[in-house]
Amino acid sequence: MTTLPIWAVYAVSFGSPSLVFLGLFITRRGAREQRLGAVELEARSQREEAMRTLRWACEQAASPNPKLAAVGVETIRELQLSQRLAPEDMRLVLTAAGVLLRPALEAYRLDHDVEVVLGVDEPPDDEGRA
Repeated sequence: MTTLPIWAVYAVSFGSPSLVFLGLFITRRGAREQRLGAVELEARSQREEAMRTLRWACEQAASPNPKLAAVGVETIRELQLSQRLAPEDMRLVLTAAGVLLRPALEAYRLDHDVEVVLGVDEPPDDEGRA
């Protein structure tokens, strides 16, 4: 019968579970980093898609064809309402919409004698309501 030295018994008894725990810890940490990378990649791809859509919508909105222009304006409006955009991207969409729509709004204002205000950040007053 062979016997193991006492240090070998302790090394196997405590070393194996310790190595398993260390391997599990490293694997879980790597999986977490991989999930964070996937979330960042998804956010970046959504932003890129929104910017491509904005570029296309601006081209359509600037078209002399009224139907294409209406499609472009509606697409910009939907981008503005979507939850996919970050606040800095939303400012870009609003700026694009303002630049594209300003001539049409000015022409409407001149024809109908109304005041058009773009980019108002304050909510309307409730003074006129009962």
